[in-house]
Amino acid sequence: MTTRGTIGNLGHYDENVPFDHIRINSGMLVFRANQQIVLSEYLFEVLRSPVIVEQIKAKTTGAAQPQLPIKTLVDFSFHVPISLDIQSRLVEEIRRIEKFTTQLQTYYTRKLTELETLKKSVLERAFRGEI
Repeated sequence: MTTRGTIGNLGHYDENVPFDHIRINSGMLVFRANQQIVLSEYLFEVLRSPVIVEQIKAKTTGAAQPQLPIKTLVDFSFHVPISLDIQSRLVEEIRRIEKFTTQLQTYYTRKLTELETLKKSVLERAFRGEI
C-alpha cells in the first residue's frame, strides 16, 4: 500500500507473480497475512474496500504531500470472518461482481459514445438543413 503522495494504491503479490524480487520504497507498506487467520486475497479486498478507504481518508495528513502515518494503522478496524472458507467465498463473490460491473461499465461507455456520435450526426444534418 502506498502511504505518500497518492495514498492507498494497492498491489497483491503471491506465487503467481512472475518476479523473484519486488522492490518497494519508504512510501510503501507490505502486509503479510497470517494465512491461518486471514487469506491474503481477503485482506487485499478489505484493504481496497470503502471501510478502509474511509479510515485512510480520516488518518491522512498533509496537503502538498499527503501521507498516511504508519502508526495510525493500528487504529484501523474491519471484520474478518473466522472461517477461511467464508473468506474465500466472499473473495470469489466480490471478484464475480467486479467482473460484472466492469462489463456493465464497458457496455455503458460504448453506448454513451454511440449516443454522442448520433447527436453529432443529427446536429450536422440539422445545420445543413436536412432535417
